[in-house]
Amino acid sequence: MKKILFLTVILTGLLALGGCTRNDGDIGDLFGTWQVESITTVEGVPGVALSDGQQLTFAFQGNTMNIRSTDLDKPSYVDLAWARFERNGNDISAHFTGIKDWEKERLQAATGIIAADELTIHIESLTARTASLTIPADDNTLQISLKKIP
Repeated sequence: MKKILFLTVILTGLLALGGCTRNDGDIGDLFGTWQVESITTVEGVPGVALSDGQQLTFAFQGNTMNIRSTDLDKPSYVDLAWARFERNGNDISAHFTGIKDWEKERLQAATGIIAADELTIHIESLTARTASLTIPADDNTLQISLKKIP
């Protein structure tokens, strides 16, 4: 009985130590949730104004990207869009396949981003705490400043 208990504890410990590693532990520098600090056009004109109590976030995990709007005055949020993405250096190809027209309109109204089936996002700068992205929009290019949420 003691041997079975001992083996169970050892096997459980080994499974716990090795069960969650993917990509050799490299989760990438984009991994996590990033709060939108500002959205402007490249020309410096304010893009979409964030209302008081509103927080926009981009979240990256694996090859999935989520853009979310959160109302800080009450515990509610709206997932504006989900996309699969591939990163090649400083370029992100986001694929919004299956997104409905009303979801595209909601995303554009909240962020100015036009959700094409495939959207190229360029990483202008990226540190452990901040990022700057450029995204093509109607007849402008949006510049989005992000701050990493710990």
